[in-house]
Amino acid sequence: MEAMRDNSNVKSQVKQDAIIFIHGGAWRDPNNTFKDFEKLIKNINNELSSLSSLNNKIELYSLDYRLSPTVKHPCHLIDVINAINYIIKNINSNLKNLTLVGHSVGSTLAIQVLDYKKLLNYYNENIDELDISFIKNLVLLDGIYDIPKLLDEYPSYLSFINEAFEEKNFNTATQLSISNKDEKNVQIGMYFKFLKKIIIVQSENDELLSLNQTNFFVKWLNSIGIYKFEKILDDFGKHNDVYESDKLKDLIILNFYK
Repeated sequence: MEAMRDNSNVKSQVKQDAIIFIHGGAWRDPNNTFKDFEKLIKNINNELSSLSSLNNKIELYSLDYRLSPTVKHPCHLIDVINAINYIIKNINSNLKNLTLVGHSVGSTLAIQVLDYKKLLNYYNENIDELDISFIKNLVLLDGIYDIPKLLDEYPSYLSFINEAFEEKNFNTATQLSISNKDEKNVQIGMYFKFLKKIIIVQSENDELLSLNQTNFFVKWLNSIGIYKFEKILDDFGKHNDVYESDKLKDLIILNFYK
């Protein structure tokens, strides 16, 4: 577990807001790390420094987690939960409002965090409790939300799914997968109703994911009674361009700094 903290604009006052970035990479790609968001964080700070009217009141962090095939699910999720807990307990205990920004499987991990107790019950895993009431906003970038349906569309993706999951346990990996499997599990996803903002981004030029995963997630939100969210379809570049794009920088500044 590693966490990158941006210190370029840290002032003496304690900040109560933070954005935590979670990288993608199919749970396995060593080229995708917490450093994926370095350019975005730098560009956010450059923009803030040129706009004196904006108060840089938010701390920015980017997380790492162990990769497959060295580890299997739910180790990635456990690492992310432990990293968030570490930030809250050891770096800034005054944090009150967290925004999770996930890209690709980082989006998978971000939504998993909100139901981590129920999801980890499927794997008999117990970890230090995370107070998810700190999490106020989600920004999901070209995410994977329903793994069985992902495989229906892209059968060749089974290669990296098999590296990340023991046989077939991806069927209980996310809220959407569980809802498809067990429609009686009405408690899944309840915390989403308490979020202030849910922003779902999909690049129209993503060469790895169609709009289907985003549409599945929107449909699932509706199924649990959530209609207040923002769905953004635009050209953010190819799959691994999204987290460095100027459009994403502008979106984050508009929604969380102004």
